[in-house]
Formats: sequence, C-alpha cells, structure tokens
Amino acid sequence: MSNLFDQHQFNKLIRDQMSNTNLNNIDPNNLDLSWIDKYVSDTIEKAFSRTSSNVDSSKPKVNTNTGELKTDLLDIHHYLIAKIYIPKHIDHKKIKLGLNSNKLKIKGLPSGNSQTINLPTHIDTYDSKAIYKNQILEVRMPKLPDDDEDYNSVKVHFDD
Repeated sequence: MSNLFDQHQFNKLIRDQMSNTNLNNIDPNNLDLSWIDKYVSDTIEKAFSRTSSNVDSSKPKVNTNTGELKTDLLDIHHYLIAKIYIPKHIDHKKIKLGLNSNKLKIKGLPSGNSQTINLPTHIDTYDSKAIYKNQILEVRMPKLPDDDEDYNSVKVHFDD
C-alpha cells in the first residue's frame, strides 16, 4: 500500500500558502489555517475511499467469538469516525444506529442482537451523519470541545 502522506506535496502547499505572508507581522488571532484542515480532511477522505474500494473479503467482518461486527475508530481533529464492516449475510437496510454523547449503538443485528461501541470522546449527536457503501457503514461524528460538555449542577451539603 502506498503512503497516503506525500511530504513533497505538503511542503509545496505550505510554500504556496505562506509565500504571500510576511512572517514578521503575523497576527495569530487573524491567521487563517483552514487550508491545513482541508488538506488533512482530503487526505483522510482518500484513505477511506481506498479502504472502501479495496475491502478484503478474506478478512472476517464479524468477531466469531462474540458475534460482534468489526469496527474501526478514527479520531481526527474535529471528528470521530467509526467504520463498521457489515458482512453480506446481514441485511444492511435493517441496521439502525443509536447515539449518545459517548456511545454508539448498532441495532438490527441477526437474532435481535445489538452492539455498543464506547467512544473515546464526547460527540455532537445532532450533527452526526452515516453513510453505507461497499459493505462499510461510516459514521462521522463531530467532536465536542471539552468546554461544550453539558454539566448538571450538584448541590453540595456542608456538614460543618
């Protein structure tokens, strides 16, 4: 498999972006670095499209010990992406997803089973999206910044 990160292409991109920038007068508050995010997103998209188009049917897509689907999690800058491999014998149209801030639940598996994936970070459930293609269900979940987590107030009783 070829390397997805092209150092020469990245160096050229940096030179092109920074060529009109006077490095002595950079204001970090007004510095537009969205081009880096786009580059990273495009690179990840290429990786997923390669993986999706080259699904190795010889690899098991179900853990034979537990009956659970094979899943991969990718934690990138603003998103958490779950790739769920759906074998051909499972009707992918019956799969339903449930999502809370730190768990992804896969429902509609054979025999009425479900599978829960614990997420390593809190995510935005409302802006999450899923797409099924080439036996892979990809769930893209925007991560919540730590300061956006919902906290409930807890009354403290002081026994002085």
